[in-house]
Amino acid sequence: MITVDACFKKFTKTQKRVVSMIGHKNVDTPRIPSGFYELDCAMGGGLPTGRVSVVYGPEGSLKTTVCLKWIAAAQKIYPDKTAVFVDVEGHYDEEWARKMGVDTEKMGYILPNDAEHCIDTVNELLYADDLSIIIVDSLAAMTTQGELTQSAENVPMGKTGLA
Repeated sequence: MITVDACFKKFTKTQKRVVSMIGHKNVDTPRIPSGFYELDCAMGGGLPTGRVSVVYGPEGSLKTTVCLKWIAAAQKIYPDKTAVFVDVEGHYDEEWARKMGVDTEKMGYILPNDAEHCIDTVNELLYADDLSIIIVDSLAAMTTQGELTQSAENVPMGKTGLA
């Protein structure tokens, strides 16, 4: 049996612990409500479980807040399972998470070093039996190890220098 704690030990140094398509047939799948009535109605009852959902929009459009509400709801629906917040941007605010109803003592928190570390950790967590939800905030902020280690002196203007 794979657990969230085992994944944390493997990929982290510390133990600190969406959008549906209109016109498509709704599949009867369990959902996690966001707590925002209109959004949940538009999504057919909330975030579908066992699926990958992407929440996107302009900066400051409450994407992280909605995701924190999903974590809080998942913690209530699945009290014996762990919710995980992967903070790619490095802007996680524990106080705000608590205000959104998240039990931060029971939530897993990961601050990945680079995109590869993030993907490897999330991939391993997907096999955990005691996982309720994973939030990756945000895909747009991911930077690969190659981009972090390359020298800016050798890269022509407008090129990444990566193959």
